[in-house]
Amino acid sequence: FDNTIYIYNILTMMPRFNKNIKYLECLLILVLTSYLLYSKIDETNFHIDESTWITTSLYFDELIKGNTDSVIWNPGYWTLTQPPITRYIIGLQRKLTGIGPNEVNKPWDYGVDKQTNIQNGAMPNPELLRSTRTAMIIIAVLSVLLLFYSTRKYFGILAAYILFILIISNNYIQNQLSRAMSESPLLLFIILVIILLFVAARFLISNNKPVLENKKKLIIQTLLILFTGIMIGITGGIKLNGFALLGVGIILFTLLLFFSTYLKTFTIKLKILLLTCTIVILILASFSTFISYNPFLYNNTVERTAAIFKWRIHEMKIQTSKSESADLTRINLSERIIVVTNNVFNKYSTISFKGAFILNLTLFLFGFILALKNSLQFLNGSKGNLAHLILIISSIVVAGPSLLTPLNWDRYFYLPVIFSTIFISIGISQILRFIYVKYVLQQFTTRLHAHS
Repeated sequence: FDNTIYIYNILTMMPRFNKNIKYLECLLILVLTSYLLYSKIDETNFHIDESTWITTSLYFDELIKGNTDSVIWNPGYWTLTQPPITRYIIGLQRKLTGIGPNEVNKPWDYGVDKQTNIQNGAMPNPELLRSTRTAMIIIAVLSVLLLFYSTRKYFGILAAYILFILIISNNYIQNQLSRAMSESPLLLFIILVIILLFVAARFLISNNKPVLENKKKLIIQTLLILFTGIMIGITGGIKLNGFALLGVGIILFTLLLFFSTYLKTFTIKLKILLLTCTIVILILASFSTFISYNPFLYNNTVERTAAIFKWRIHEMKIQTSKSESADLTRINLSERIIVVTNNVFNKYSTISFKGAFILNLTLFLFGFILALKNSLQFLNGSKGNLAHLILIISSIVVAGPSLLTPLNWDRYFYLPVIFSTIFISIGISQILRFIYVKYVLQQFTTRLHAHS
């Protein structure tokens, strides 16, 4: 069996002998993802919310003119409904492609039918729609590339390729990533924040010497936390649920400081001080960033910031009252659980067929339990992986609340589907690895010994 493990390690290490293999892999992922997404840009079903996002990209035109005192930033539906980063991205794409404000469609009227909206000029013209979708596809390609690279590095090459195949062959995910809406940039910045949290956490535990006795390390650690907070503020500016990443950071550093063996030389007072400073920096940096790019919040900042969060809750109540067929609050808890889990593990999953629910759920649980086991081992200072710990926390804190959505709308299950696909990939890769080591390599070494 030792010989089997040795040969297995040699075979899996072979790609490392070629220093350029990772660059070639990334180039391959970049080209394939770009081609597959862009080739279907016109086939993606139009979503009426795309009209709204494109219309409100006019806020970008006012912003770059420096008209922060314009009446456009006064309290109203458009300044309250969603934060403006996605509008800015679409506006920037319009500017780069030479599409001016006069060519933007009118806002969609949800009170009348599609044909009436088309007659009223609310439907974006094909050139405008293609241009704005192109920006989202560029962002999506970067997201898939980062997902592949991170998975390859921390969960294994097999899991990385499985995840890539599952994501790129999922029509539901392709639609979410390709539309001129906020899902594509949201995914990219969630990935970036998770990577930053990983770097900051690993740097903190890299040296048990108290950070207050090492000025250089203290400065770097502070800058990492500060930059992470800024990125969380941008993520929250794409969609408000991006602020859930604050919870990921707080839980992560709490576990590292108080429930891991890596920082056992730190005194309780130092741990409390470090955690307090980390939380304060994350919150101040994220909300300062959130305010800085939104002129609506320059006046009555606290009151208007609170109003944005309150309005989102109010708007969802209105949406549930107007969409009775999609209102999940009208059914009992058991039925609601069945609908939600079926959406994640069958309807919107890559592996989707009759009976796929059981298969996907089993693979997910296997991957989740493996990641949880590795997370606990990491905290105990034995084997394990910091990346598993961050993945577990992120999936629960970021994707978990989406499962409580009162509306059965496809895009509300976007993050749970993404995270469940990651765990499914880990589960499949571990099963295949076990089969490979247990049977294929053992047979190989048995025949090798018999021949010798």
